[in-house]
Amino acid sequence: ESRQTAKIRPHSVQLYSREMHCEGGALIVRVHSELYIALCGVRQAKGLVERDLQSGMVIEFSPSTHVEYTGGKGFEPSSLSEIFRFNAMVAKMAKVHKGSKLVFCAGQELQSQVQLAFLIGCHMIMTHGLGFEEAYLAFRPLYDLFERASSDEMSVEKSMRAFCCAKCLNWIDFGQHMDSSSSDHPICMDECNHYASMINGSILRIIPGKFLIFDAPDPSVPAGKFYQDDNGRRRFAPGFYADLLHHLGVRLVLRLGAADYDPAPFARRGIRVCGAEDVECVSGSTCGAAGPEEALGEGAFDRFS
Repeated sequence: ESRQTAKIRPHSVQLYSREMHCEGGALIVRVHSELYIALCGVRQAKGLVERDLQSGMVIEFSPSTHVEYTGGKGFEPSSLSEIFRFNAMVAKMAKVHKGSKLVFCAGQELQSQVQLAFLIGCHMIMTHGLGFEEAYLAFRPLYDLFERASSDEMSVEKSMRAFCCAKCLNWIDFGQHMDSSSSDHPICMDECNHYASMINGSILRIIPGKFLIFDAPDPSVPAGKFYQDDNGRRRFAPGFYADLLHHLGVRLVLRLGAADYDPAPFARRGIRVCGAEDVECVSGSTCGAAGPEEALGEGAFDRFS
């Protein structure tokens, strides 16, 4: 860790080779190449860009347009779909405005600032090929913000490390097109976005070919129907999920909630349904398939701790 010894102006400092421009509580941090994050309003950011960076594009970031804003104060990682959309947007802007400095303005709300930093960090990992340590170190001036927004269960550091781990394990590939012919393929984003949609089942694929999560089927859907729309929400019948999960190669459904739905459609598709308390089923001794721990691989989730 070395500091620059060159003479610098009072409002600009060098920290771990990352530029910081400060004035009146406003802060702009250079995190990678031509990428900057501004912790202030658009007007202040434009003033700092004009004075210190000479040129650059100021892009206003709004949680309501880029992420599913929860309105809370704590950090919640963006979904894979949100990360994909943000990554594609930044990559397109960098290509169209080649050589220009891109300054993303997060405003003054803590959650917006931290959410933007996380998305930029994921972009650096996915598109620029940075490892976790290098990407996370780029945000060192913002560590205090990360700590204030994080909890013991959820933090920017853990989430960014998990995303980088998934990329290194080839679990996700932002450049791949939909292809369900092989369960060994990484998660491709057009397929992920399709199945994650509320109108297509809200299925989230966590580990390609091994582990996914979905909402419990609704037993109130009328017989003969796969789904029913009610007050802006689509509810799916067991038969819908049975057919879809069979297509995705699922052999075991572990029921964690209290929903009481008919498992017969799953059985007809060769899918075993059991509860978490069903030790024999979970261990795989009676269902003729590997149990969750074996299917996920030893220590699979430990990689994310």
